[in-house]
Amino acid sequence: MIEATDVQSLLMRAKRLTALSRAKGENAKETQEQGQAETALNNLKAELAKLDNVLAAHRKLREAGAPVADLPDLTASAQRLRDHVESTGRPTHQFLNARKADVSKAATDIAAANQQAWRSWASDEIANLPLAALPKLNPSDRQQATNTLDTMRRSASASQVSSGDVTTFRLALANVAELLAGVGASESDGVLSRFETRRILLSQLSDEELTTLRSDEALKDQLYVVIS
Repeated sequence: MIEATDVQSLLMRAKRLTALSRAKGENAKETQEQGQAETALNNLKAELAKLDNVLAAHRKLREAGAPVADLPDLTASAQRLRDHVESTGRPTHQFLNARKADVSKAATDIAAANQQAWRSWASDEIANLPLAALPKLNPSDRQQATNTLDTMRRSASASQVSSGDVTTFRLALANVAELLAGVGASESDGVLSRFETRRILLSQLSDEELTTLRSDEALKDQLYVVIS
């Protein structure tokens, strides 16, 4: 027969076990929420790093004179995060994920604007070089300039642009410009400017223009007649 004291003891033990179980459950939930918040925070940090790279490219493009668009407002999302922390303490993973989405969208939009400005600017810079003088460089300089120009054109058409790409392009641009600037002016320059991708139909050249090209010593190893 169970005594009243035994019943009382069993009830007390049951209450303690219930309290312990509840506390354990709450601790497990707290641990889960903390883990989710830390994961969300790490994801937010990763997106911020991407945004920092995009902003660095934007600054370099602007320094170079590229027609980059003005930056969108980047303070609103950061202010919401600060306000949330001050008012409620540790943000939830849902709130952090929402801020990550804000940062990701901003980075994507700025990167797209950077790319549009980059392609336009880089292509124009290449086109503005006195490329008609390229055939008149000595073979070594001509090969160097040609290889550099090929690299610049690939960079200008790449799917994305970084601050390093802008710096490298500007150095290459200055190098090619310096090589071409060393070519003296001659009567053949006007004829060469009519060539497209270093080609022109023979029928488009007059006898006088042909004589001008043939008499230019810098072009003697560059002129060919090719039937295509």
